[in-house]
Amino acid sequence: ILVILLFAMLALNLYQQRQTLSLSSTTTTEGGGMHSTMSNNYYGYTINDDDSSPDDDEEEEDDEEEDEADSIVRKSYEASYARILPCTDDEFDTIPPDKANLRGKACMKKTLESLSNADNNPTTIADDSIEARPCLTMEECRDQGIKDGIAGFVVGTFPDAGCFSENDIAYWGEGYINDEEERVLAPLNPDSAKKRLWCHDNDDVTESNDSSSPLSSVPWWFRTLLRDIQTNGAYGFWHHFTTAGDPSFNFCTIGKVATTEWRRVFCKLNKEECEEDPDSCGKNGCAWRTKREMPEDAPRAVFLRDPLERLLSGFLDKCYRPKTRKMEGHCEPNAIFNADPNALDSKGRKLPPTLLDSLEMNDKEFFAAYIDVLPLKWNVHFVPQAIACDLHRTIDEYDFIGKMGEDFMSDLERMADQFGGRLPEVLNASFAYLDHVGTKNTGKEMNRHATRAPAKVKQFYTARTVRRGLELLSIDYVALGLEVPGWAREMLRDDAT
Repeated sequence: ILVILLFAMLALNLYQQRQTLSLSSTTTTEGGGMHSTMSNNYYGYTINDDDSSPDDDEEEEDDEEEDEADSIVRKSYEASYARILPCTDDEFDTIPPDKANLRGKACMKKTLESLSNADNNPTTIADDSIEARPCLTMEECRDQGIKDGIAGFVVGTFPDAGCFSENDIAYWGEGYINDEEERVLAPLNPDSAKKRLWCHDNDDVTESNDSSSPLSSVPWWFRTLLRDIQTNGAYGFWHHFTTAGDPSFNFCTIGKVATTEWRRVFCKLNKEECEEDPDSCGKNGCAWRTKREMPEDAPRAVFLRDPLERLLSGFLDKCYRPKTRKMEGHCEPNAIFNADPNALDSKGRKLPPTLLDSLEMNDKEFFAAYIDVLPLKWNVHFVPQAIACDLHRTIDEYDFIGKMGEDFMSDLERMADQFGGRLPEVLNASFAYLDHVGTKNTGKEMNRHATRAPAKVKQFYTARTVRRGLELLSIDYVALGLEVPGWAREMLRDDAT
C-alpha cells in the first residue's frame, strides 16, 4: 500500500510540474487567444523586463543552457549599467551644440546625484521597513564602505569617532571616547566634509533587484566609475575628431583603439589649415579638429575593439613596465602601482609593503591584481568604450562602425571606399592597409600597425580575470553589440570542467 501511495504522489507531482510549465510559457489575451511571453532583446542579450522576476526565468524550459560568458555579461549589465537614468537632449538645452560631448557627462552626473541623494537618506534606501543603524564595529564599517562603493578604508584615532566617510574614504575612528555606544553616535565636526556611514542588518538592501530604488543592487565598482568619469577625461573634447572638405566626417576616437594613428590621419586631412594659419595649429602644426564649419549632415564614424583585448592592451601599455608607470602615471591608483618605496608616514616611519611588493610578479598574477583594484580609480584608458562620445546612447546614429580586430585592415578599406576623397591615400599612409587587406590580424604580423594583445591573451588572462573583465565592461558587449571572443568562452568552459 505504501509503495502504491508513493507512486501515486510521484505521478501527481509530475503532472503539476507539467501544468506549471505549460501555463508559464503562454498567457491568454482578451480575445481568448494565446501568445508567448517575451523578454527584451538588446543587441543579442535578453534583458529582463521591469515587471518580470528572476524566479519567472527559472521556471521556463530552456532548450539550450546560457553560455557562462553571456550570463556574466547580462547579469552584470542588469545590476549596473542598466540603472543609468534615461536622458534626452531636451534636458541639456543649456549646453551649446559645440559642447555636445558634455551632454553625456551631464547624463551620467544625473545618475550619480541620484545615488548620492539616496545616500543622504539612509532610512529609505530600498524599503521603508528596513531601519538604518550606526555601524558598531570596525568590520561592519569596512563592509558597509565596500557596499557603498567607497574606495578606501582607514582605521585610527581621530578627533571624530565611529564610522564615517570623507573624500571617498571610509574611516573607523576610535576617537577619545571609551563608551562604545557614545562612540558610534558621537556628532561629527560640522565644519568638515565628513558624513556618518549607516549600517543595515538586512544584507539584501544593496542586493535588491527593484530598479525603482536608486541604490538597489548597484555594485561598488559602478559607483566609482560614475564618480571618476566626471573628472578623468572620459568626456574630453579630444575624443571628437573632425575634418571638413574632401571628405567631411566626424570621428569618435577611443583610448587604446589606435588613437595615436587616428590623430595623424586627421592632422594630414586638415594640414591645409595649418599651412594657411600656422599659429592656429600649435607648435606641432597638427589640427585633428578642423577650424572650418562642419556640414550639419556630416556622417559619423567610429572604430571599436574587443573590450577584453583592449583591457589587456591598456595594461601592457600603461602598467606592465615600471618606467612607464612612473613616467605617465596612468596605471592607477598610483598609490598602489607607483608608490615611492622610500616614502614615510607623518611620524617618519617607513610605510608598510605595497600590493606589488607582495606579488610574485608573474604575468597572470600581476594582471589579476590590476583588474581587482582598477575600479578604485578608473583611468580614462580603461573606461568602457560605450562611455566615449556617449556611444551607449548614440551608437545607432553612426554611419560607419569598424572594428580593430582580425579584420581591421579590411574594415579600413571599407571605410576608405565609403568616404572616398583623400581618405584612402591618408589611411594607407598611416596604416599601410592596402598591403594587408584580406589577412587576419592575430597580433603576430610584421605590420607595425597590427595589434599585439591578441597574441598575449593566454599569457595574461585566466578564467577568473575573464569573468572580472566581462563584468566591468559588460556595457560594451550589450550596448555596442560586440561579441565575446571565442578564446574567452573556451577559457571559461575549460575552467568549468
